Amino acid sequence: MSNSQGGTSRRSDDEANKMTLRIMDLFLTHKLPVAKIAETLSREEGRPFSRTLVYSYIQRSPMMNILRLVPPHLADMKKAEFVHTFGIPSDCLWVADVESPNSSPELVTELAADVVRDLTIELGQRKNALKAGETQSSRSGRGAATLDRDVPAVGIGLGTGSISLDFAKAFARVMRVHNESDPAPFPKCNLHALVSAYPPKYPQFCPMSFFALFADHFINERIGLMTEPMVSCADFDDMCQNKRRFGFYRAYQRREEVDIVVTAMGGFGVSSDLYRQFLEDAGLQEAHVANVDDLVKEYGLVGNVQYRAYTETGAFLEKDHDPVGLKRPPTLFELKDLSRIATTKDRFVVLVVRRSSRDTTASVTNRARALLPLLRAKKGEELRVFSHLIIDVMTANEVLRLHDQLYPDGTPRPEPQIGED
Repeated sequence: MSNSQGGTSRRSDDEANKMTLRIMDLFLTHKLPVAKIAETLSREEGRPFSRTLVYSYIQRSPMMNILRLVPPHLADMKKAEFVHTFGIPSDCLWVADVESPNSSPELVTELAADVVRDLTIELGQRKNALKAGETQSSRSGRGAATLDRDVPAVGIGLGTGSISLDFAKAFARVMRVHNESDPAPFPKCNLHALVSAYPPKYPQFCPMSFFALFADHFINERIGLMTEPMVSCADFDDMCQNKRRFGFYRAYQRREEVDIVVTAMGGFGVSSDLYRQFLEDAGLQEAHVANVDDLVKEYGLVGNVQYRAYTETGAFLEKDHDPVGLKRPPTLFELKDLSRIATTKDRFVVLVVRRSSRDTTASVTNRARALLPLLRAKKGEELRVFSHLIIDVMTANEVLRLHDQLYPDGTPRPEPQIGED
């Protein structure tokens, strides 16, 4: 009986998919208004077809990957100003033209998914060519070797947070769409969790939970982190070296297999920042400071990338300041590692910066302020932690405004007081 019900369900889904495709063809290709579509389908199907029913199928189209909303990116003076001010190569910068405050923030991560798709395909092709060359060389040298048909996997590092979650959803859709529309298969990927920590009330932002979004046939391996969310500095050092700490050690030993890191950043002045909330919940219980604001003030903390904090001039390492009292999240990479990856051939760090649907004016300013040290760092310096940048135009405008205000002649000047949101 269950098999019969399952077969009926699949037929029903297939019929709904076919109808959705037909309606979207009439709507997008033939540009028929909804009333005309309802009239056409009523005639074709021999039964009444209301406008409300047509709208329900249109709403269903994103689930079938028929419809993806990807914002255009600017190639005008705004992008040129960003390139000139911060020395970012033009082909490594995307300014998403999402200017309305009411636009969905997810549009920026859809653009990021397209960027990472192109990098993944390009890298997969290079790996395949290298593998084929090595195999051919091996066969020529020994004569007995057989062709290894395993496709080399591209390592994708996924961070924590709402931007990373939205990116993972979009990237999983991009994979499916590519394989349905492109004869060349999408490269196999290894998924690596960059951190295991997340605020307990937000388990959906744990990168290992993102793994389930990806269909098995696209993924070669999933490499997770199984650790305490916060550990002492001494404990972290032991985790990196002790084979018995296999929940972290095995993933840490494979960190150099990550080819593309996809990350966001946060600012300590933004009250919704996950790392700030995480420190408030668990990170300062034994520290010499009473709260996050005291920590920020004492050490001049500005922002964080994947829970690794930084100041105006460099990374903040807990062990250099309060190795006993300050705990830290276990992470695969420090900021200096991301900077190194960003300048390594055939490895990339994609930084995605966007506003939140909960943003206030102060939030946008604080996030832009936290981004400035990363942008002002030169290639190869510790804080230049990205090779590619995707940013929404509203944040980009605020970054440029702040930069002109703080560094009118390329030299620092006293900062204005920025209120916390």
